[in-house]
Amino acid sequence: MLASRPNPSWTIGRVSCLLYSHPTANMNYLQRATTAYTDRVTQAVRRDEWMGSEDEARELASLPELAVVEYKEHLHNLLGLPGLGRYRPRSIWQNDIWLSSAGLLIGSAILLSTACLVTSLCRRSK
Repeated sequence: MLASRPNPSWTIGRVSCLLYSHPTANMNYLQRATTAYTDRVTQAVRRDEWMGSEDEARELASLPELAVVEYKEHLHNLLGLPGLGRYRPRSIWQNDIWLSSAGLLIGSAILLSTACLVTSLCRRSK
């Protein structure tokens, strides 16, 4: 049951139509969205594919009720607003953690391999 309708002029149908009804947006969305998820740069919906006006895009992007995943992140991206969702840049801290973890894993693997090699050599010499 619908509890409230704070923005009656912005239905899901209207938002989807404005974002995804352009023929090239519709045809290329899945491939672009997959790439955007990985590289955080590729636009899943391009500015020239937006089917509404600049004012409509800005009004919609400013609605607090608009879901971040997909709708709001696409609008922020095509309007050049700060990134959010999949377009938010990864922080240096997150990259450092990943690199540290990878380094630790590689170091552990090398240490384990060396220990196995030394054990093997010790057994052969006896």
